Amino acid sequence: MTGKSYQIPDGQSVAMDAARVFATFAVFLGHATRPDVLFDIDVSLMGRATIPLFLMLSAYLTARVMSRGGKFMKRTTRRYLSLYFVVLPAFFVLLVSDYWLISQSSVIMENSKFDSDLSFHAIARELFQALTYSGEYWRLSTLSQGMFSNQAYWTLDYIMAYSALTGAVYLLRGTAWVAVFVVLLIISGPTVLLLSPLWWMGVLAFELHRRAGDADASPSYPLRRFATLITFSGLAMCVLIEWSGSGEALYLESKMWAAYEWRQYLGMAKRYAWQIALAPAIFLVLLGSKYVITWRPCARAIALSRLAAQYTLPVYATHFTLLYVMQSLIDDYQPSHTSIDPYLMMCGALAITLLIAWLCFQYVKPHTDRAILRVLS
Repeated sequence: MTGKSYQIPDGQSVAMDAARVFATFAVFLGHATRPDVLFDIDVSLMGRATIPLFLMLSAYLTARVMSRGGKFMKRTTRRYLSLYFVVLPAFFVLLVSDYWLISQSSVIMENSKFDSDLSFHAIARELFQALTYSGEYWRLSTLSQGMFSNQAYWTLDYIMAYSALTGAVYLLRGTAWVAVFVVLLIISGPTVLLLSPLWWMGVLAFELHRRAGDADASPSYPLRRFATLITFSGLAMCVLIEWSGSGEALYLESKMWAAYEWRQYLGMAKRYAWQIALAPAIFLVLLGSKYVITWRPCARAIALSRLAAQYTLPVYATHFTLLYVMQSLIDDYQPSHTSIDPYLMMCGALAITLLIAWLCFQYVKPHTDRAILRVLS
């Protein structure tokens, strides 16, 4: 499927970066306002509803990279190794944080998914799963989904599995791509299958854009008007699904469609009915955005948007645990919107995650980039 390289228009690229930043902030805010533990008003819906957006945007950008061609093993290996500059620091930050939280009898221990087992075997297992992004593959329990206590990390398992599958489609030919594709599905397990429609709709949006022609060409007036209708229809569908409560109803109902023992195999994908319900709406927005967002941002706006989007990964990979670390440092913490404590907790955790992000880019990434070049040269 490789062919002409598709260059994303600058306006659309900035919009995608902004969407990633917004989605990360929504996840952060959703986790920071867990009711009766860290806050007294539940807005966690914001964080949960961003999963389809994360997966579809990642699919679009991954398809763009894979469509340029190259060797499958080299592309896939580079994709896996490229995030180690965040994964390895996050691993040690979260390990130390969990030791601290256990010693302080933090409220995070009230979470049924918190696993306090920090034996040598458990740490080795976490390291293997972190480096292979395999924590959700054939998951037999919903306990401790993520990396140590950072539950948000689970999404990377899906993204990396789908990236390898996308590489097989774009970079292999004949029976080879079918064989590799099937093997990857077997390795990943049923959780990947349940959320895969989200990913492939993002890939489809990219392919439609690529096949439509030059990214720099100005759309005709009828096309732009039709794209505007599609985009706003998608936005309206998203609002309707969430405002009406039908999305959350699907989530709750899907948890009852099978016995508890079977649901353990679904991992975080047990929310699939809700997330897939949002996929068509996000697909319409993603599809129409190319022809609606035609403004040409200045170089500074492009640079700032890319920098902000890059910082989303370190924030995403560490924020959940650090929220509870900050909470444990505040004496007589009051989980109320009328108290200053939750806002201090949020600001402190966000500041620490941004500091970790800066350190990762400043001091870790240059070394990992050189190591990757040596491995793949």
